[in-house]
Amino acid sequence: MVPCWYSRQRINRGHRSLTRSWISGGKPGRAPSATPKPRAASHARCARLTCGASIMPWATPSPATRPVTSNLLPMSSLAERIDQARVELSSWRCFAAEALLRWRHPTLGMVMPAEFIPLIEMTGLVREMTNWVLSRALAQLAKWHSEGLRLQICVNVSSRNLEEPDFVTRLADLLELNRIEPKFLELEFSDEHNFGNIAAVHKHLHDLRGLGVSIAIDDFGAGTNGFASIENLAADVIKLDRRLIRAMLDSPRQQAVVQTIIDMGHRLGMKVVAEGLENPATLKLLHGWGCEAAQGFLINRPMPAETFAEWLGRKFIA
Repeated sequence: MVPCWYSRQRINRGHRSLTRSWISGGKPGRAPSATPKPRAASHARCARLTCGASIMPWATPSPATRPVTSNLLPMSSLAERIDQARVELSSWRCFAAEALLRWRHPTLGMVMPAEFIPLIEMTGLVREMTNWVLSRALAQLAKWHSEGLRLQICVNVSSRNLEEPDFVTRLADLLELNRIEPKFLELEFSDEHNFGNIAAVHKHLHDLRGLGVSIAIDDFGAGTNGFASIENLAADVIKLDRRLIRAMLDSPRQQAVVQTIIDMGHRLGMKVVAEGLENPATLKLLHGWGCEAAQGFLINRPMPAETFAEWLGRKFIA
């Protein structure tokens, strides 16, 4: 976890004292000790993320949020969407791509979502960010479909989107605009998300399923909400967190955990996807346990959408 320091700012017409916030959860932390920590470089990186003059490229902040966003995320370069393939383990057929968001900072290099997403959520810009990602992902999917690549696109969204009254309507409009059948879209919600208005969440999930959109629990096993998220989301897909998968070969106990989750998912009528697949030995175990699909460096490293179709043609079609 990387701490950041903030001053008291006006956020959404209210005041919130943000003396310290942890990137991984956005929760206030304790004051630092006087002893220097080896994470000084990370601290400096985080401080530079929160001190700048520009804002998110997708955001047009309201007067209420402009004071904090203008100093929060210096997006002098555009965010970048990259794609990672997902394959069926039984046939090794690529049937989907996950749209991953990165921020290529001019001096800090590639910034991962764990560093900047909590900052976005804190400023109320989640709606704008999700619109930006979905618009570009669905436009790219429409292009792939026109070229004969009938892939599914998987997009991470915030739990807060499910509490927006018009979220389903906006999504339906984007699907119609790009002439995408809803079955080709999967929305992923993290296991670590906490849901506030459960009634609104359940209604939106019901409406999304009515459209034909698939729902996935992302990073399952990484947080503390695993079983609660299964109940709250009633998802179609469980995505095993990469940390579970990467530790499997060195830990029989971890193998038992993964196998148990796969069995549980199947009993609940859910498909199981493994993240972080990096070697043939892990692939063999997952396939033997009935895991339906996987993604990871054994298949491909995330790459720009512009080159993904070309890579796919060489790897899976040629």
